[in-house]
Amino acid sequence: MTLRIVHRPARSTRPPEPARPRTVEAPPNLPEGKTGNAATALLPMAGVMGSVIMMTVVRNSRFAVLGAVVLVLALVAAVALFLSQRGKAQRTRRTQRERYLEYLEELREELGAAERRLRDAERELNPPPDALYDLVGDPARLWERRRRDADFLRVRVGLGDVPVQEPVVQQSGAGGVLTPPDPFMLNEARALQRRFATAADVPLTVPLDRAGNVSVVGDREDVLRVARALLVQTAVTHAPDDVALALAVPGERLADWEWAKWLPHVLDPQAYDGPVAARRIAPDLGQLAGLLRHELGRRSGYAAEVRRGLADRSALRLAGRLLVVVDAHGEPAAELPRPDAAVGLPDMGVTVVHLLREQVHEPDEVSVRLTVRGEQVVVEDLRGSAAAGASAPATAATAATGATGGAAGGTPSRSPPPRAPSTRSPRPGRRASPGCWPRCGCRRSPPPRGAPSPGRSTSPRSSASPIPPDSTWPPCGSPAANATSSVCPSA
Repeated sequence: MTLRIVHRPARSTRPPEPARPRTVEAPPNLPEGKTGNAATALLPMAGVMGSVIMMTVVRNSRFAVLGAVVLVLALVAAVALFLSQRGKAQRTRRTQRERYLEYLEELREELGAAERRLRDAERELNPPPDALYDLVGDPARLWERRRRDADFLRVRVGLGDVPVQEPVVQQSGAGGVLTPPDPFMLNEARALQRRFATAADVPLTVPLDRAGNVSVVGDREDVLRVARALLVQTAVTHAPDDVALALAVPGERLADWEWAKWLPHVLDPQAYDGPVAARRIAPDLGQLAGLLRHELGRRSGYAAEVRRGLADRSALRLAGRLLVVVDAHGEPAAELPRPDAAVGLPDMGVTVVHLLREQVHEPDEVSVRLTVRGEQVVVEDLRGSAAAGASAPATAATAATGATGGAAGGTPSRSPPPRAPSTRSPRPGRRASPGCWPRCGCRRSPPPRGAPSPGRSTSPRSSASPIPPDSTWPPCGSPAANATSSVCPSA
């Protein structure tokens, strides 16, 4: 048996930079009804007074006629001046509206281009499940995410409307109660603000990095599809030494998780189950905690040292993560036992995903909630923007369509053929691992193809394909097998 070591080059793709705040200039204020100076308003009055004085002081019929003509002309000039001032106000308002609408149109094109760039970048970083095979076959994309990356353990569940940096409409400093902004222009600015507050058809990701308890609520088939999508994408984009996976699955539900045992992230290189590395799989959280007691103790001790100030808190991001999936559908959720109750799961770098039927079955504290209703998934980040370990601002309830269909992926399309359960007893003198499957009342499955021998050091990066399939496994040595497997037994 030979092992294939996977080399990870420097990352070729990067998550997009956070959108900078955008502001929308304040709409113009309504112009006043009259414009011009006081002298202009006094001209008609001066003409009227002059004509009256001319008719009353000068006792001459010709001057009286002239005064009457001046009076008529003064009145006509007054009416013309009034109409011109009113028309000038309307022209000013029309000009301001045209210029402001042109500004909004240019800003709409700019924001639309930025939204398209964001959508393209997010789709490249978080491809649909049918494109994950290309990532496995691309050495530059397989296990590309590092612990310091902003998109570490942000996993796609579908396409939907994702909140982005909302444009802010400025307030006019010259406006007030007496000179309010133009209501028509204000409505146009607010419509632009609402339009670009969210980006449509963008991959919706779930923040799983040091999230503590995460609940997936819905019907069993729906939550299983979402859980498969989360695990498969995690296995493709994250290396086993960065993210370790563990499962707590009752014995009667092992058939739904048979594919997960082929993931290299499930293998524990520090423990052995017979001749192969033990898998982090147990029938319940209590037995899983016993299987992971050394791992949990080490994480808890390191988090306690950081809390006492012996290390910088940012050092927690450098530690590996542990993602635990608990299939407790139909029952109230249980808490993962911790060595130190004062140290929380986020500080330990542990995320526990609970598969539940109803929201009332959730544990005491939940950081992220996924509600699955058929083809729709609602993601709620309940931590708040100031939560410790949050890698992105908290978002409101965001709906994504297609998450449980094409976006989340159904049953993966290729799978190694299941072997018959082994009926052999352990060799004399070799004690079975405490996390062996026989503890849950079923027989232990044989080691997967390509499992290392007990006398050989194991690299977490050398293991079976991270994509769980369900048809015939390609023959060893074929191009398909070499493209999807990092361990290939020699002939």
